[in-house]
Amino acid sequence: EIYIAFRGSCGMKLPVVSSADVERVLDTMTVESWIAIYAAVIATINAAWSIYSIWRDKPKLALKANLGFPSGPSGHGPTCLYIEVVNKGRRPITVAGIGLKLDNGQLASYFPYEWELPKELQEGKSFRVRVELEKIRKEIAKMSANVTHVYARDSTGKMYFKKLDKKL
Repeated sequence: EIYIAFRGSCGMKLPVVSSADVERVLDTMTVESWIAIYAAVIATINAAWSIYSIWRDKPKLALKANLGFPSGPSGHGPTCLYIEVVNKGRRPITVAGIGLKLDNGQLASYFPYEWELPKELQEGKSFRVRVELEKIRKEIAKMSANVTHVYARDSTGKMYFKKLDKKL
């Protein structure tokens, strides 16, 4: 027997297995034993595939944030923050809310036009909203906070966050 001591434990004894022991087990295995092993391997592969399929099919939103300048009648508009929401999952998902997360932990919701949200996104589809940067800065300055993330909330209440680049 071999004595194995694990760190912080009292140790345990494991029997030594020789090649003769392995040969004896293989010689005594019946067809039923091989079928049972085959069934166990197939069941394990099936379980792994099921777990992968569930993970792959769950809803996933990706967020992007950029600055931009919409053109107005004068040819140049105010600086705006564009928040783009992309459905990266394999199922449709309904976006119910968009906003900003502040460094004090508060969430500042964006209240878009009534036709913008809620918005159902099919697989691979996206949409974006635009918020004037000066309006955001004034409102957030009142709260003595800084913006750290943009977020989206789906119709089930799950939140998706994207950290903002320091330059933004």
